[in-house]
Amino acid sequence: MIEPALWSLDELIVWHSWGRLRERLPHVADPRGFMPPEDPEAARDALERLQACVDPVSLGLVLASCLAAVLTRGQGPSEAKDPALFRHLANAMPGFSTRDRARLLQAPWTLVPILVDARGKRDTVWFAGGLLEGDETLLTPCWWPSVADGQAQNGAAVAGTLVQARIRRGLVILPVVSPWGPQCVFGPSLALPLYLAAVGLARGRRPEHLAATGALEESGAVGAVSAVMKKARAARVLGRRALICPDQGVELERKGSAPLTLLPVKDLEAAEYLWETYEDQSGRNALADFQRLSHPEELAHTLHLVDARARGWHGFQPRYREAVEKIAREPALTMQALERLAKIVRDPQADPAWIQRLLEPWDASCFQSVAEKNALAAFQLAQIRWAAATRRGDPGEAAQWAQCCEALQDRLLQYPDGIYKVCDFLNRRLVSERQALYRFDPYLPQDVQDMVRSLEEERRLRARDGRKPAAPALGKLYGTIAQNYGFCGPAYLDEVRRVVSAAQDAFGLGELPEYRADWRRQFHYRLYAELDAEAWEAAQFTLQAYLGSSGPAQRRGEPWAVPPERWSPFEHAAMARFGAETGAVDPAYDAWARDRLKRPFSGHPWPLWLWNMGRIFSTKEEKRSAWWKSAELSLMLGPTAQPMALLPLAWLHREGLATAAELEPHVERVVNLLTRGPLWRPHFESLLACPTAIGLLEETIRRASALFPFTYR
Repeated sequence: MIEPALWSLDELIVWHSWGRLRERLPHVADPRGFMPPEDPEAARDALERLQACVDPVSLGLVLASCLAAVLTRGQGPSEAKDPALFRHLANAMPGFSTRDRARLLQAPWTLVPILVDARGKRDTVWFAGGLLEGDETLLTPCWWPSVADGQAQNGAAVAGTLVQARIRRGLVILPVVSPWGPQCVFGPSLALPLYLAAVGLARGRRPEHLAATGALEESGAVGAVSAVMKKARAARVLGRRALICPDQGVELERKGSAPLTLLPVKDLEAAEYLWETYEDQSGRNALADFQRLSHPEELAHTLHLVDARARGWHGFQPRYREAVEKIAREPALTMQALERLAKIVRDPQADPAWIQRLLEPWDASCFQSVAEKNALAAFQLAQIRWAAATRRGDPGEAAQWAQCCEALQDRLLQYPDGIYKVCDFLNRRLVSERQALYRFDPYLPQDVQDMVRSLEEERRLRARDGRKPAAPALGKLYGTIAQNYGFCGPAYLDEVRRVVSAAQDAFGLGELPEYRADWRRQFHYRLYAELDAEAWEAAQFTLQAYLGSSGPAQRRGEPWAVPPERWSPFEHAAMARFGAETGAVDPAYDAWARDRLKRPFSGHPWPLWLWNMGRIFSTKEEKRSAWWKSAELSLMLGPTAQPMALLPLAWLHREGLATAAELEPHVERVVNLLTRGPLWRPHFESLLACPTAIGLLEETIRRASALFPFTYR
């Protein structure tokens, strides 16, 4: 927004004494620049002096602008306004009755720029717009008919009628023009901006980067107005980035050369959507999500593209729920929408509040309706709701949706690929209810054991010439089971190795390109289990297998087969953990890591890489930097990763690189999570029993391997 020129009453008196007051009137016409006197009595004195020497037309503009500025100064409750200055101004200028003046002070107000097809020197007329309690539709100053033509008066009246109909409030307007001047407000284009400003005021929306122009019909249709391009230029002068305008009558052949973004609309609903959600980067596709919400077929296959800013529209939830109800009646559309919804829920960067808004219409009633038509779709819906509840840390809701999944399993097994969908659910449930919560238990649920047997039997039946086909669903489940054993400690190393081998076999033993990444990932699990068990030599060979020909055993000076900048974050985490535990650090990797430390980090497992590299680095500055970055990044992630901040915080304390005062606020954040969050509290009881933050960090040092086993350190 471009800042207005500042002006005051005393300054205007000086300009008048120079005979140059008219030069300042364009600034006076913008009430945003008014600087009120601190002393109301000084204001009254300045007003009396102006009344005595300034011509009536100029004086009227000054009074109207001051009054608009005073009413809108706080843009809120009456205590934010200056009642004494308001009374001085209202007494100096006719306009509203004594009864109405009291109501004006109580009303919320906002400033509205009305763009005009300039007949004089002004291309913007400012209005103060307010909201009144009661049944009336429009309150105006008594001189309004003398400054506005019939079209403008009718436009304001229609805006008032629509405001009353939509938000049950009356509209009051004060144009910043002289009551004693000539007619200067023409045409119906003020209707749309007055309406949007009023409903925006009621809903807490005052977008300073938007302007509007348009006539209105009582049906809510937005009507054509003249000189849209001229008004666009005026909006640009005000610092606006976009102009809401009618979609009819716009000079389409010149839209590409408009000085700002034009946002053509047909009706008030679209205009309100833009007013409440539009941001500069939305560009010409600003109404794409609004249109999706109006077309269930399109929404079903583009749900994942809907911008989270769409929820800022007051009408989002009822419109979205209506669309979901229509989608849920069509099995094909339901499957499309759920696939997109699953993509959003699985995205670690997705806003949890946005996920919840999207899930609201997909409730238990919707689940029952979908289940009657399509068990596969209902199962996916329940799985999505379960995953979201688990991610949010709501075990009660997660259990309810897990029961819905379990209730559909028998029906799902009748479908050709139903067993794989059930397997995927069991796999995710094992991760979410155990590993993600720090609830480590070597015993496998019976349904997981049954699923392994079923998939193994299916794979055996598909074997040809003694060779079993790849079974990716089985391989993923085995991988999760291997992790489950790994988190249970060194006593289960043999189980980890056995299950890792079974998973790699299910992924085709590395011979199938499409499953090679999954096959390699299993080495990652075996490596961490061997490091936990202090099986250093075995861990070295496993790391080499995981990284390919690159690894700590390569000869000094030998180039990397794959340079570190092309490794995945998990490969880097494995290398750092191995080096920190064994002391076997390749000089070339150490140099690469020192350079990497200077760049930004995001996401898991970089906090663990930073913690382990901090144990490897030799200088205090590098250690301090690595550990602080590790702690801060952990605390930015989800509840599973946040307790990992205790590792770098503990080592900062251990090495004397941070004071207790620096560490305590971060420790307190973790303690609050462990006390109130979704994680399994018994696992952290020894920490929660510590009376001080420093005592908790020292307990973390003593029990690091038990508190953060396997891939959690």
